[in-house]
Amino acid sequence: MSDDTLRKDHPTFLQQFCKRNSYEYHCIARPGATNFAIRLQIDYAIKKRPDLIIIGATSSDRINIVQNPEGWRSPVELKHIEYRGYHCSSEQEFDHSETFIVSDTLANIVEAQYIDVGEDTKHAVQRYISDLHDMGLQYNIDGCIIRDGLHKLQQSGIPFIFIPGPMFYMGWDWLGDQLWPKNEKQPWDMPFGPYNISNHNPPEAHALFLNTLERIV
Repeated sequence: MSDDTLRKDHPTFLQQFCKRNSYEYHCIARPGATNFAIRLQIDYAIKKRPDLIIIGATSSDRINIVQNPEGWRSPVELKHIEYRGYHCSSEQEFDHSETFIVSDTLANIVEAQYIDVGEDTKHAVQRYISDLHDMGLQYNIDGCIIRDGLHKLQQSGIPFIFIPGPMFYMGWDWLGDQLWPKNEKQPWDMPFGPYNISNHNPPEAHALFLNTLERIV
């Protein structure tokens, strides 16, 4: 879950958990990121060898756009994803010298919520939304992407918790204790309704999530 540097008075349940349990907090999440970007976050996190990783999937109403074709690099890594301008502490994790991919929700791209990709690209995305995008198909593609990352996490031996979010129905029981409990509210549920912060949840929701995390870790 991303934090919001514009609302430092509203720490996330992850920030509170780290402070309470003497962990050094690092956020590499980012508002609007695609499941592909989240998959790259998993690779990045594994290389850092942290004590604990909390990873969450997201919705499939999102898109990855090569913003600078001349800057193409392969294989794509997290440092190639644009993090600037999203008001999240994860921006401080990277030097942004190699970014060339915008990863964001379709709505954010069209509305230029965080990044302006230019009018031609906005119009192309609008046509993609109306003529091509199939949410069900993209969910299944994203499920394969995230599943691969979770297998890699298991192989790494690093303790982790996976929060499936809107991809809960893709079948994650094989994760066992590494899966956020099905009977507990998760951030995607917004149990207290939407809130004016980038992670969408008010303080009382984060208190609820913190209690769940404390019980399962």
